[in-house]
Amino acid sequence: MKLALIKGIIIAVMFLAIASASIVAVNTPHPEVVTPDEASTPDQATIDEVTTTATVHMTTAKAIETTVAGTTKPTEPKPIEAQTTEPIVTEPQEEEPKNADSQDNEVEEVAETEPKEVEYLLDIDNPDPNYTPQSFSLSDSERYQIACVVMGEFGGGGFTGCALIAQSIRDAMAEYGYSASSVTSSMGYYGYNGDPNSSSYEAVDWIFDGNAAVQHRILYMNNSPGGWHGTQQYILDYQGVWFFDKW
Repeated sequence: MKLALIKGIIIAVMFLAIASASIVAVNTPHPEVVTPDEASTPDQATIDEVTTTATVHMTTAKAIETTVAGTTKPTEPKPIEAQTTEPIVTEPQEEEPKNADSQDNEVEEVAETEPKEVEYLLDIDNPDPNYTPQSFSLSDSERYQIACVVMGEFGGGGFTGCALIAQSIRDAMAEYGYSASSVTSSMGYYGYNGDPNSSSYEAVDWIFDGNAAVQHRILYMNNSPGGWHGTQQYILDYQGVWFFDKW
């Protein structure tokens, strides 16, 4: 009986000792043991990074290789085919005749450049075929001044009488180079009327536009054929007024 009890106590003590040892072993931290396979195997992030880098390098290398191959590849000239086309030969073309309208236009243009035909107011015994009336541009004040002289000298002679005086003034300007303001005093025209009539104005405009009363230069005028004027070349007399040119 006692022997059995002793055995039971011994077994219980042994069991407790084993249980205590197991508890201590479980609670004591142990260093992790890394196997050779785990130590040499990288994690997944590292593998992905290395794979991506390798792919980039391979792509870059292929691009460089392609570029070099494209720029260094020699080109072969294409064979030139023989020319089979014949040279073009041009033939002179006949000029088409101008139509009648264009010819008429040309005739009209030439006619405009020709000297205009002057119609003279009076016929004289000794016309000068080489006489060419000149035109002068007058300002309004010059036109008025000459019209006043024409009116004062022969305003009652109508358009023809006024035209003879205006021609004498105009021919003197052309011969001696007088201006419109100096010709009357230089040539001794003393007649003056500050209220010229329409015949005076019209005669001045017509004469200074390049027309003439007679086909001859006239420089002087007088109310008689004698005196100094009588020593000059007689041209005509009109309504008691005598007109002369120099010899």
